Amino acid sequence: MAELMREVAELPPERQNELAAFLPHLRLKRDPAWRAELTNRIDDKNPDHWGELGGLENKMIGMKVAGTEG
Repeated sequence: MAELMREVAELPPERQNELAAFLPHLRLKRDPAWRAELTNRIDDKNPDHWGELGGLENKMIGMKVAGTEG
């Protein structure tokens, strides 16, 4: 583990950001409750439950400003 951590520390910031975004994805992928919730949201046909695209755009802009974009 220590060797892996050293290698990650030597990566350029952009690659570290990619890795940082990937690890929660792996963790959530193993969670059956999260997978069920995601499936329910994707399959939801009620527009009242859908998110605003502008909200997603604002979140992405915030991530770019904070330097956490993958």
